[in-house]
Amino acid sequence: MRQAGRADAVEGHRPGEILHRGNELMRTLLPNEIATLCVLLLHPPTGRVRLASAGHLPPVLSMDGKVEFVQHSAPLLGVRAPRPADLEFVLPAGATLVFYTDGLIERRDATIDEGMAALAAVSATVDDDLDRFCARMLMELAPPEIQDDVAVVVLRRR
Repeated sequence: MRQAGRADAVEGHRPGEILHRGNELMRTLLPNEIATLCVLLLHPPTGRVRLASAGHLPPVLSMDGKVEFVQHSAPLLGVRAPRPADLEFVLPAGATLVFYTDGLIERRDATIDEGMAALAAVSATVDDDLDRFCARMLMELAPPEIQDDVAVVVLRRR
């Protein structure tokens, strides 16, 4: 699935089309599986963003100490259901987007809302050094005893 998505992106397909094609492939080759995915296309000079999500947790947009979740609800991959149009917006200069997997915020002893609130609190202050910011997020949100996979991708528009 990962390679198919990359191939579709290289061919120039828009995010929603990448998800549609991946969904068809998954329903054909892996009919008993489901997955989440978020695809983003960014035009750096203008900050124009096209985003499509298939059941993935919403990215966090952080700017000037304010945090919001970029909501784009859509069915998971592997599900036969209509998909919404791509979400389009402009990422302001200086803004930071945080993409993450559920392993960063889900805990057996806390609700998903508590995990999202903790992520928002950590994301309100973004370090100048994004590597340091990611390391701090991992230390504060994903203690070493967590057994789930954790991935974080952060981008900032200058």
